[in-house]
This record gives sequence, C-alpha cells and structure tokens, in this order.
Amino acid sequence: VNNDPCVQRLTFIVNEYEKLQKSKSSPYTFVSSLKNYSLAQLLNDWIHVKSVYVDNKYANPQFNASALFDYFQIALKETEESQHIYTRNLKDRSILGEHGTRKVVYNGFSDSPNVVTIQLL
Repeated sequence: VNNDPCVQRLTFIVNEYEKLQKSKSSPYTFVSSLKNYSLAQLLNDWIHVKSVYVDNKYANPQFNASALFDYFQIALKETEESQHIYTRNLKDRSILGEHGTRKVVYNGFSDSPNVVTIQLL
C-alpha cells in the first residue's frame, strides 16, 4: 500500500487539507496548483484506491481488507475536521438542505469546484 503512488499522493493531499481548513483557503485552488496534478487526477487516484484496496477489483489472492485503513491510520494526521468529514460523506439532504449549513460543513464554500474537491478529500 505505501509504495502505491496514488496512495502517496492522496496521503500528501489529505494531510495538507488540515492547513487549508484552518486558513479557509480554496481546496480547489490548492489541488489545481499542484504541479502535474488536477481535480481529475484526484478523482482517478480515489477510484484506483477504492477499486484496488477496497473492492479488490483484480481478485488479488493476498488481498487484505484492512491494509488501506491500517496504513491511513498511521500516515494521516489527526484533524479537528472529522465531524464535518462524516457529515459531508453522509450526503443526507435533510442535514445539508440549508445553504448556511452546507457552507459550514464545506468550510465556507458553496461553489461547485470547491465543494466537489472537498467531497473528494
């Protein structure tokens, strides 16, 4: 897991996300500013990680369902953002139905590029 470039990139980006949250900086601008990286690449990295390490798409006989979780437990910094991350991933319109609540959960952003980037992070 730790030798996979997709996992390494995601670990770096998610760890940097804490700084973005505190400074209220645009996550979309951050991802777009990375050399040779884009929002499309971020999505591709997540799809790769999910298909290989969660879904076992290639039927790897040495597949370990907890390997990715174990790696991220060690590699990712603990953040104050965990409740908002849970709420964003819940995607329940009864919770996120009000514009003000969405802006709080999405760190003050409501524009599509930033919301999509935050959802991926």
